[in-house]
Amino acid sequence: MRGTTPVGSIRFVSKRIYKADILSQGGEFALFNVAETLDSNDFDAIPDKLAQLEDVLQKYSRGSFCLAEKKILRWLLKNMTGDDAKAERVRRFRLTWHVLEVVFTRIDPFSLAELLADLRFVALLQQVLRDISASPESGAAARDGGEDVEMTDAPVQEAANPRKRKRPKSSPFDLSTQKTVGSRLQTAEAVFKALKTLLFCCDAEKHASPDLQMGARHIKSLFWLSAADVLSILSPLLRMCDLAASRPDIQSFSEQSTWISTLAAVWDLHIRRESDITDVVTHISAPALTLLGKLTGSDPLGIDTITRERWAVELRRFVVRNLILPSKAAFVNRKSQDAIELVVEASKVSGTQAFPVLFELASKSYVSNMAGKRDHDAWVQAVFDAIVRACPLNGFQNEMQPTIERMVETAAENSVSLSISSLQSVCREFALWDEKHWGLLLSLIKLDPDVFLISDEGQRLQEEVLEITRDPKALGSKDADRAASFIVLLAKGYANARDLSSFLKLWFRYLATGSDDSESLWARQELSRTVASVIERSLRSTQLEEIMAWLSEQTAPFSATARVHIVGAISAGLCTEELVDAANMKTMDGLLFGTSEELSPDASALRWDIAEKALARATLSEAGQIWAKIKPDVEKLLRKVSFRNVDVFPAFRCCVAVWLANHPGGPDEEQAASLVCSYVEKLGDAKDKKSKICASKYAYVGWILFMGQRLLSLLVEKTGAIPKLISSAITEGLDVAPLLKNENNVNKPALMNSLIGLVISMIESFSSGDDSRLAKAALEFLLQVPREALGRDHREAIMTRLISQMRKAKGAKSVPGREFWRPALSLMIKVMEMPTFYEGMTFGHLEDVGRCLLKMQEEHGQSEGISERLDDFLLLARLATHCVREMTSGTIGEREKMYLADAAALLQSPAQDSEMVLCLTLQSAFLTVFAASSVTKQLQNSGAIIKSVQDSVISQASAVLERYQVDGLVLVAALGALSRLDRKPVQDKLSHIGPSLLEKSQYHFKKGFPEIGWEIRTFVAKYLPQTLASPLEISFSVGVHGNEVSGDFDITIVLRYVDAVVGDADEETKLGYLESLLKSRDDNAFALSRLVVIHRLLQHIKESRPATTGAFDLAEAESILCLRLAKTETSQEFIVMAKCINLLLDQHAPSMTQWNIDLTLDKVGTTCYDTLNAPVKPRGWEKMYDSLCQIVGSIIRHHRIRLNDHFALLISALQSLLNSLLSRPQAATEKWVAPARSFARLLTLVCEPTDASVARSQAAGGGLDSEKAKAKEYAGQFMYLVLMEYIKLRLEHLVSQEVVEALQPGVYSVLDITPRGVLMVMNDAMDRGGRAFFKEFYKQYQRFGRWSGI
Repeated sequence: MRGTTPVGSIRFVSKRIYKADILSQGGEFALFNVAETLDSNDFDAIPDKLAQLEDVLQKYSRGSFCLAEKKILRWLLKNMTGDDAKAERVRRFRLTWHVLEVVFTRIDPFSLAELLADLRFVALLQQVLRDISASPESGAAARDGGEDVEMTDAPVQEAANPRKRKRPKSSPFDLSTQKTVGSRLQTAEAVFKALKTLLFCCDAEKHASPDLQMGARHIKSLFWLSAADVLSILSPLLRMCDLAASRPDIQSFSEQSTWISTLAAVWDLHIRRESDITDVVTHISAPALTLLGKLTGSDPLGIDTITRERWAVELRRFVVRNLILPSKAAFVNRKSQDAIELVVEASKVSGTQAFPVLFELASKSYVSNMAGKRDHDAWVQAVFDAIVRACPLNGFQNEMQPTIERMVETAAENSVSLSISSLQSVCREFALWDEKHWGLLLSLIKLDPDVFLISDEGQRLQEEVLEITRDPKALGSKDADRAASFIVLLAKGYANARDLSSFLKLWFRYLATGSDDSESLWARQELSRTVASVIERSLRSTQLEEIMAWLSEQTAPFSATARVHIVGAISAGLCTEELVDAANMKTMDGLLFGTSEELSPDASALRWDIAEKALARATLSEAGQIWAKIKPDVEKLLRKVSFRNVDVFPAFRCCVAVWLANHPGGPDEEQAASLVCSYVEKLGDAKDKKSKICASKYAYVGWILFMGQRLLSLLVEKTGAIPKLISSAITEGLDVAPLLKNENNVNKPALMNSLIGLVISMIESFSSGDDSRLAKAALEFLLQVPREALGRDHREAIMTRLISQMRKAKGAKSVPGREFWRPALSLMIKVMEMPTFYEGMTFGHLEDVGRCLLKMQEEHGQSEGISERLDDFLLLARLATHCVREMTSGTIGEREKMYLADAAALLQSPAQDSEMVLCLTLQSAFLTVFAASSVTKQLQNSGAIIKSVQDSVISQASAVLERYQVDGLVLVAALGALSRLDRKPVQDKLSHIGPSLLEKSQYHFKKGFPEIGWEIRTFVAKYLPQTLASPLEISFSVGVHGNEVSGDFDITIVLRYVDAVVGDADEETKLGYLESLLKSRDDNAFALSRLVVIHRLLQHIKESRPATTGAFDLAEAESILCLRLAKTETSQEFIVMAKCINLLLDQHAPSMTQWNIDLTLDKVGTTCYDTLNAPVKPRGWEKMYDSLCQIVGSIIRHHRIRLNDHFALLISALQSLLNSLLSRPQAATEKWVAPARSFARLLTLVCEPTDASVARSQAAGGGLDSEKAKAKEYAGQFMYLVLMEYIKLRLEHLVSQEVVEALQPGVYSVLDITPRGVLMVMNDAMDRGGRAFFKEFYKQYQRFGRWSGI
């Protein structure tokens, strides 16, 4: 009996306790016995006592009373109290906190609060945290701590001297061991877990009875302390988090990811006062910012990735709410900088990590519409200035320079406005101190180019920086690239300031130095492209004329090269007609054509590009003027082929531009055309040099084919044939398919005829055993040629050559692989789809093609699957279909009669086993076309032909199906041939082999050929349905791995099987199938493949049974799917199941009941909550989220009447969806823009109901307009709750501007229907921050969101 056993009879003797005897007793009795042994004075036995307590507590659940647990708690807290070493050892021991964690859950909240308060638990907690967060005092302990990284004790190393006594293994209860880093982290983990459990116990909402809720509030009151007292708990906890993150190796704990959230939860219980910010700054600002800097950095840490990401998010939220926002509020409201000054001063020691984080959080603290942009900019400026003042100078600038650079980069990324004077000061003190820091200079100019443009100081800084760019050799490669980027950004700054002319003069000054322009930073292409891109918006025509005149006046030494570079950029930027008229011809001035003055190689080539662009924009008379200037140089350069002269290739392009400008009929057309044609002819005979090549022969070929636009067609038109340069490149295997993307080429018949004829001739280069690369390239090109470009002669030539090559290959020793035959068959299909009668066309040619395929598969297809081999014969079937249709689509003449007679004779002859698949494929294709053609009735024996071929198909196919073992390809071909015949003759012939076909299906499933297995079952379901007793109650584990369809498994095969099963079934049978699938107790009942089948089956169901008692209907099906939705294991399963639910709600709305709507909305909210709080977020959640939005949207559209008096469920679902959207870290990225639009659409559906949804829900006697008004008015009574949730989440979480903009239409629609009185009530219900946000947000709504009727 309980209570009568003499508990004192069990004595604890040192470390010898009979654990098995105690555990063999009842749980509560055993716990009493162990608790009675705790009064022993043997201190060294405490570890064993705690181990026994842990075992008993874990083995047995809570009993009817908690007397033993109370005794244990008192004993533990008493032994932890004191300043002596023994109490410290108990406090540091991790088992102490493990036992406390369990005991917390077993004592009722009221008693637990009383005990913790009496025994000063909070003080003990503060003391143990001070102990474990303090560094070890002895150097030995520190060394041990550096090595003790494991959860268990390190093994004892063998002594070097065997005569020496071995050091005993240290105990976890030993104080020196407890002071190691590993032991301190183990204790911290145990403390965090115990605190988390205690916080769970003080949550009043988790308890049902009022007494328990009162006790929970009493527990919560233990932490109702001042900010300084609570921070004395948080500060050591934060140091332990930093210690864990600073470990050299990753050492994870079970609950480590919740450390920061537990810390934040403790802080939320303190007494809030306005002076909290001072305590936060004093105690935890520096360690919090330093830790956050480590978490957001790139250096490896001692925590895993998931923990790192979660800590970063939660610590960022904690710092923003308790440090950044209060400091900002004090600055904005009282103009006080005391808080931020204290933060900066406290973080100075670890400024390299803390300062960038502090500035980033401050710059991102701006919440749209919450405060004025001016106040935010002033706040960020104050933070920036405080940090810069705190950075040490006097020679230490180089150490702080990366910190300042990160801050400036953050400001640039967030588009933060900082004062020009402060940025110039930073540039002078940090970027230009001692040595030039190009990273910081680049960040400064990215943030604000005016730093180097405005005021005398800015000009001095610009001059000092640009002076370094004169000698690029003095810079390293990385700094040289940064310096070049600096110059580019400087050009953009001048352009934004509408002073591009000044930059062009500056560019000229630094480029006209006489140095090699190939190395100059001012001669890089990026700078020229940037200047060209801003010419149109930065210069007026008068300014452009002035700068061109200024350039022409510059005659200083080395000015010609600089002038060419600048004019090249201007020429590339002339886009508008006004600018072209002002400067196009002036770009040709000073380019030194026809003079002896030398330019650098790059500048010399660039002037030809300028001339080419000028010709493209010039009128005919202006083109004549340009040609007169460049003609002597062009004739000289194109006199002979040269691959080494840098001017030859651009001069050739310039000559082509002259030809194009004068075509057709221009005065200079003949001269330019003869020069171009002559040079192209010379290129065809020339040979590339192997060294010092500026432009190879293939550079000309590539430019003519792909960049020369109309040149190739002009060459063919001029010479009557494709030039040798181009034809030789094509026959050597050059890919010319991109030519077809230019309509100018496709629309030139002469060019296309020559090109197609050349490519067709390449097919003859293929013969058995030779490399088929050229033939394959020819086939690929012809496949891309538009159909209208293939004339009848081309089509006949293609078929003649392909058939000839295949007939040769049939008798050859080897044939090419599938990479040749697939394009060849595809091309033949493309050709035969158009009227084509090639010479000697017979049905036997198809047989020859099929035998080539069989030979190819025999040589190359041993390792390939059935599907690959089957696809080959499907192509053959398509080819045969088009060939037979060609002979049966018009008048039946002698040619057609001979063709069809030959076909009938070949198809009626018996086939060998090796050619069975070929015979069945051709027979099936022939019957499909011949039987459907109306022209074949002109033949006297057409019926006999059809009958004989059908009999041959049935005979050969049945023989294949009756064999015990048969090749899978032949089996599928037989099934395919039979599938094209009428059902009755097939059933009469094969009715007896249904069971054997099912055995063959199962055999192929087991062998790993699910495609064949499903094809057999589909055939049986269509022709022999009586063989399948329960057609859909089959196992889907074959072909599916881990509830996922394998990559080589085509699920459409299963869908075809479902179509065959239910295609002719009535509605009752379909509902029976659905019931058996949903109520199946199979392990794969809700696997992905089964869900796909259920979705397909639902698509076939048109109507449900009438609502009768006990009968399965679609409403019950929807309930089953909803209850299972949250239990899916993968995102794919979730999405397919959601599609099933959405289909039922959308297409079967009359079959749904009120229960279905309520259940569905509840499950949507539950799913959002579960995924949001899951430790591991599911992959593909954004698609899952969109599926949930579609479900809710279907309810709003089709079931609006059922929301009356149940609108609270819809509000709850919308709040859950919004919380799941904005509470995730991904909401700060553009990835969630699409989900945000989906949710905004839901809000607009509620607030702006469609006519269809109102028409379904309107009562008799009301019009659409009145019903829509009633629906809006009703929704307006509830939707403000969603708006309040939106405001709360915006204040708590960082949300990207893109997501905010995507949500705005929906949120504005809520404001449209919310009455003014409700808005006032909502405003009163929010805190000060929420009201401030809502005030600014409502102003924006009135300006941009409200419809004004205009």
